[in-house]
Amino acid sequence: MEKFKRSWTIFQKSLDLIMAEKKLLIFPLISAFAMVVLIALIITGLLTLAFLTGDPEASGSSGGSTFLEIVVFFVLYLLTMLVSNLCMAAFFSEIFRGLNGDSVEVTRGIRKAFSRFKAIFLWSLLASTVGLILSMLERRAGILGAIVIKLLGVVWAVASCFAIPAIVCNRDLNNPFHALKYSATAIRRTWGESLIGFVGINMIGGVAVILFFLLVIAGIVLGILANSALCWILVAVMAACLLVALILFSYLVNVAEAIYRAALYQYAEGMEVVVFSEEELAGAFRAKK
Repeated sequence: MEKFKRSWTIFQKSLDLIMAEKKLLIFPLISAFAMVVLIALIITGLLTLAFLTGDPEASGSSGGSTFLEIVVFFVLYLLTMLVSNLCMAAFFSEIFRGLNGDSVEVTRGIRKAFSRFKAIFLWSLLASTVGLILSMLERRAGILGAIVIKLLGVVWAVASCFAIPAIVCNRDLNNPFHALKYSATAIRRTWGESLIGFVGINMIGGVAVILFFLLVIAGIVLGILANSALCWILVAVMAACLLVALILFSYLVNVAEAIYRAALYQYAEGMEVVVFSEEELAGAFRAKK
């Protein structure tokens, strides 16, 4: 229970940083916009290719097309992974500055991400390869095999949690396997606090979702009991307002989680974090050497 209280304190500090540096809220929007543009371009390209080559289903009839489909899927997967990781690198770059008491600048974060393009590309290549292999194995495995592969995917996601922060913090870190090692080491040092903190933050989001559905159900019940058109209009307006509030709150929680992750990584690597006091860090994280 004490660890949850300490993690909650860090979460509150994360919210304080968001309120002080509201530009941090822009980075996830940039990432979402970039992904929408990329997906639109990909869909346009695929539709154009299908139009130019004739019947899109005809290409799937030959035995040799399977390899081409895998290559196309991998390239598209790599592109989306690269765009996502570049946006994430820009985000973490400015989170680190905010944690150290500096002001946040969106354009500076983007420049920082592109200055580490080689390392981010190589990491995206490794992550895409692992993702493709796990996906192919899962398709060919039975039920038990699919469960094992999903567990391996979870292990990979946990082990690579701090890879992008490591690349951002270490200008000479270009080898993706070394980035994975940095990430796994940070996870090992702060394992208990990482798990409890992320579970705690996700629980906050889960409670918000439960409250949303409870309030909507209560409104529906009142609408049924009142059996009035005006009441149903009010219920619909309330549900829409609650949905918008839930989306905004979930967005805020996701940004706070990224700040929490950045603070964990900095402290695990022995870096100073100005926003948090030494007492808060030592009590909340207790990095294992």
